[in-house]
Parts: sequence; structure tokens; C-alpha cells
Amino acid sequence: MKYYHFIIFAIMLLLLNKSHCQPANNSSSEENLLALSEFIINSNDFNGLNELDKIDKLYFESLRLSENNISEALLLLTFATLPYNKVPLKFPILNFPYTIPLPSPNEKFFIERRRHIPGIFLFESSERVMDRDKIPHFFGNAFIAYNSTLFNFSKFLGILIELFEETLISGNELDLRDLMLNGLGAMFGYSLKNDEQFKPSEMIMYYSILYFRLY
Repeated sequence: MKYYHFIIFAIMLLLLNKSHCQPANNSSSEENLLALSEFIINSNDFNGLNELDKIDKLYFESLRLSENNISEALLLLTFATLPYNKVPLKFPILNFPYTIPLPSPNEKFFIERRRHIPGIFLFESSERVMDRDKIPHFFGNAFIAYNSTLFNFSKFLGILIELFEETLISGNELDLRDLMLNGLGAMFGYSLKNDEQFKPSEMIMYYSILYFRLY
């Protein structure tokens, strides 16, 4: 029996519990999630931009909704850009499927929001290979890094989350490109501590350099 699956999961939960994340009011968080979702779907200013500018626009809109609380803005972006609203798990020992719902608007609204999330912002992205799933990786790790005082903590936690996804999430495999976006997201989070005007696109543009160095 591969008990290390559950050891990874337990360590990940412990680290998340000890991270220095700022609590947010549940009611206002739900309202902000709905407001940012509506912005993604209906804003002409947003939908008329190129993909990288859309990501920047989303970040600054999230900041506005969060009253310039960077930590809450990054967390809001992580959930508002998720291209799925539930996670199907696979438990190796118990051998039964289980689905965890994620914070999201109703199904119809969710599908419309997903359709408008930027997906062609990396050099190898295309209409056939969308990279919408990379955005929550980026902002999720930015959130962890911004709330952490240890650089390696964010990197280590990002790798643990990838291992957790590979082990327990149905149809998921370890993706080096996800790890690259995790790292860039972490760098963005740390950069915000020194320069609050730093834009996501300024960090994402380093992806091409990192890609060709690693492949």
C-alpha cells in the first residue's frame, strides 16, 4: 500500500494551516468572487484586451474589489480564474471516487466565465491548447509567497500541491509547465512585497526564457 500518498496530503495541509494567510470575511469574499466573475464575462474594457493585458486588468480589478488588500486580491483571483468548479479525487487505498466542489457561481454562470478566462498568453498556447488552468497556478503561488516569509516554503508547497494533484486527482499528471508557472507566481508574490505596482504580465513574460532553459 502506498501510504506516502496520504503523507504528502497531510504535510500539505499542515503547511497550509501554518502559513501566514490573512483571514477574509466569507460574505464579502463571496460577493467579490461574484463581482469579479461578472467583470470577466461582461466588461468590454476587459474583453477587448490582449491576453496578457487581460491578466493585468483582472489583477487590478481584484485589488479594487479587495480594497487594495493584496493578499485577498491574490486569493480572489485564484478562485475566480479556476477553469473547473469541482475536483474528482481518486483514493488509491479505499478505491472509490469522490468529488470536492470548489467556490464558484452556478453552473451556467461558471461556464460563461470560463469561456472568457485568458488561455492564449504563453508562447506555445493556441486555440487547440488553452492554458486557462495556468492562471490559478500563478496567482495561487503568488498568494502563498506573498503571505510567507520563507522563499523555499512557497517553492516546496507548490511542488507538494503538484504531487497531490498527480496522486489524488483523476486524470491528472505532473506537469513541468505548471511548476514553471508556480515558480513565476511565487516570484510575483515576493516582488509585490517590494513594489506594489508590479504587474503579473511583467513576471509571466519570463516564461519563455525559463521554458527554453528547462526543455
